[in-house]
Amino acid sequence: MEEAEKLEKERNPNWGGKREGSGRKPLMNKEDMELVNSLIAQHGAEPDETDQQKRERLLILMDKLYEEGKKGNVPAIKEYVDRMMGKSKERIDVNLTERKLLLD
Repeated sequence: MEEAEKLEKERNPNWGGKREGSGRKPLMNKEDMELVNSLIAQHGAEPDETDQQKRERLLILMDKLYEEGKKGNVPAIKEYVDRMMGKSKERIDVNLTERKLLLD
């Protein structure tokens, strides 16, 4: 039996995998998060009383991003496109190569 196979069999069964109580804890529970999301959506949909056209707050911000993008502001362009068209999927190239365990 190769050394790598011996090490694999000697592994502790408690290593890795999903365990109760592991992982990052949420900052708030699901009901609170839904409430916050609905309040944010409601706030963005309200008209801005200081705006001459009485546009919704979110539309004002999107117009600002658009105007900055027209000036050549690349981060504003990226943000505008991400918000209007959705973020593009990231393509990740994974190449796995065989590695040998070197033992003295």
